[in-house]
Amino acid sequence: MCLLLAWHAGWLFAAAGIQVEGTLVYSTAGPIPAGGANEEQYVFKLTAQGQQWNIQMVPTDAEKRPIKYIEIGCDGETLYAYHEQNVERVVWKDTNNVPIVPLNRGFAMIIPDTLPSPRFFRCEPLWLAYCSTWYFSTNHSGKARQIWLSGDTSPSPVVTNPPVKAVWDWCANGGQYLSRVEYFPESRPGGSADFPLVVYRVTQTKTVAGVEVPSQFEFIRYREEDVSKQIPFVTFSCRATNVLRLASPVNPRPTIAVPVMMMDYRFSGDPAPVPVVRHLVTNGLWLEKSELATTRHFEIAKRVANIESSGQTNTPAKNRRRIIVIAFVVASIVVFAFAMTKTSKR
Repeated sequence: MCLLLAWHAGWLFAAAGIQVEGTLVYSTAGPIPAGGANEEQYVFKLTAQGQQWNIQMVPTDAEKRPIKYIEIGCDGETLYAYHEQNVERVVWKDTNNVPIVPLNRGFAMIIPDTLPSPRFFRCEPLWLAYCSTWYFSTNHSGKARQIWLSGDTSPSPVVTNPPVKAVWDWCANGGQYLSRVEYFPESRPGGSADFPLVVYRVTQTKTVAGVEVPSQFEFIRYREEDVSKQIPFVTFSCRATNVLRLASPVNPRPTIAVPVMMMDYRFSGDPAPVPVVRHLVTNGLWLEKSELATTRHFEIAKRVANIESSGQTNTPAKNRRRIIVIAFVVASIVVFAFAMTKTSKR
């Protein structure tokens, strides 16, 4: 009876949703990303209900960072990400090294996925702690998708790394939040697959409405060269200062407060794929896929995709058309390209 009541309380709590506030510290023993540091600390606010969630993160030294605000959300089918930059910290120049005034003050992405991409964010451990209930409770494969960068050098946030062997446990009361997850590397000579490559473990919980919720946890990725030595490569540590029942509905789409370069990947899986559609957003709106499909931005992106995939023999006329189309796109995203080099990750 007690177990039944705990299970029932857990699902009622999950249906009601959760709000968490606290700090997340990221540290690395590996190469430091451009504009990064050995250690970064963020203040975060997270809301989650069912398959919908939103995570907001601000560096504690935001005025010194290329990226001063990060927000990412999910509506159960699609990810919406927003980064606001400190453009005043950078001297912006065009390809001829001439100073320019950037049109955008950040960038945003729409990604056809429900798990955060590790290439552009620091929020993966927070997702694992508070937003992963649906994914793991419906997963009976003994494998889990990777939420860290693992050898994929593609600039696309649409991660295609295959799931890896994983084991996980749940917090006791309610069973709605993970207490431990271990991800194992692919089998290699020497038995390295016997040791986890990534470990998430809860070190402290708080009981809210009869449900155990993580209030402190750590997320460690070990060096891949010799996993058996279990030498930390990247470490996240989290301390939640407030854990509450959700007071208002989750808003999965971040508020776009400044002009941004938008990159929309929702057409990447279409029968005639368009890998990405880029356009400047100055009105703060997230366009629906059907709306974007009627714009000139989509037509330009489709034309570029057709040229790239056609395999036609190059001729001077075709080369000229290709150069004109690609130059138009490149001119519109030169500021964004620079920003991406400032935010490349582990």
